[in-house]
Amino acid sequence: MKILFIAFIDSVHTARWINQFKNMNWEIHLFPSNNSNDIHKDLEDIHIHLLFYDINLIKNIKINLHGIPLYKKLVKIFYKLLNKVFPSYRKVLLTRLIKKIKPDIIHTLESQHAGYLLGEAKNLFKENPLWIHSLWGNDLFLFGKLYEHKLKIQNMLDSIDVLLCEGNRDKILARNLGFNKKIFINHSVAGGFNCNKYHKLFNPVITSERKIIMLKGYQGITGRALVGLRALEKCSDLLSDYTIQIFSAETSDVKIAAEIMANNFKISVSFIPVDSSNETMLEYFSNARIYIGLSISDGLPLSVFEAMTMGAFPIQSDTSMFCEWIKNGNNGFLVSPNDPEIVEKAIRQALIDNEMVNKASRYNYNLINKKLNYFKIKKFNIKLYQKLRKNLSEYK
Repeated sequence: MKILFIAFIDSVHTARWINQFKNMNWEIHLFPSNNSNDIHKDLEDIHIHLLFYDINLIKNIKINLHGIPLYKKLVKIFYKLLNKVFPSYRKVLLTRLIKKIKPDIIHTLESQHAGYLLGEAKNLFKENPLWIHSLWGNDLFLFGKLYEHKLKIQNMLDSIDVLLCEGNRDKILARNLGFNKKIFINHSVAGGFNCNKYHKLFNPVITSERKIIMLKGYQGITGRALVGLRALEKCSDLLSDYTIQIFSAETSDVKIAAEIMANNFKISVSFIPVDSSNETMLEYFSNARIYIGLSISDGLPLSVFEAMTMGAFPIQSDTSMFCEWIKNGNNGFLVSPNDPEIVEKAIRQALIDNEMVNKASRYNYNLINKKLNYFKIKKFNIKLYQKLRKNLSEYK
């Protein structure tokens, strides 16, 4: 089987999805859905197609690189120049690649880059491979509401043959936007969770005795880390023995607000480096009593599942598909991403109620091991591709 993936080549989600199919003797190709030239370190045994790439990547024997090797500074200069004088060059390159390798299946991961790109290129080639598309986080729930994106999404959905969704919310949204072909529910865009691996890093200290609170540091179009910080400020009377650890904080406003909070309310705050490995993050989660993730739109955040697997009690915004996993007030809290008082109440309850967080820890581990078991999901996904390849005409 020959599969062409179009995706973010620097994404852990991409790497984890594709790595499910190692040792299958499939011919797997990857074309970048954006201008990033950084390749995720976990990708291996695949063909990656770039126009130019850093000459130092030649040393990476785990992957087969296709393109022109140049020094890194030259790569950036040439890509910048191309984007300026020939902005549609990636569409042309993708078309040439499809004509050359003739994939059985093309699988786009995420809509606003991968999906749109293939949609624009589709009328440039005569080949008609099966198009599978995976919806990620905000693809429909946020962008489907925006005028400049809605028509693009509808045009993309018209061309897709098979759709993969993380949950029922996006299935309903896709149907409402006119998609009338086959939809499969696949609960994680990054494949399943190997709970045996996670268990080796699991902290035996019960959740109620942990003294760490993890806050997702995203702040921007969708992220609402500042609301989380404001809620934590309002809980300062309960936090003298706790440390707030902020991860994925890439903007200065979150860092400044956290430092001001730490000084004004005598709260211990630390920042986890944004380039921390997955194993490092799991160790942090295994020491946490509470995980807080707030955004105005999301799918099923990978980090909240990892935190739950490691025993942390989740407080997640009610604008994600996490609503389909949580019994509010039992194995987690669903909160408004814009209301610090509601978030404060959830944090206070999770700090006070030891029995609740301990019960949730056991329940959530079993829930994820049941519904997101790596080996079960891997088996399902392999069979899915094989079924689609065998019955191409049925899904076209």
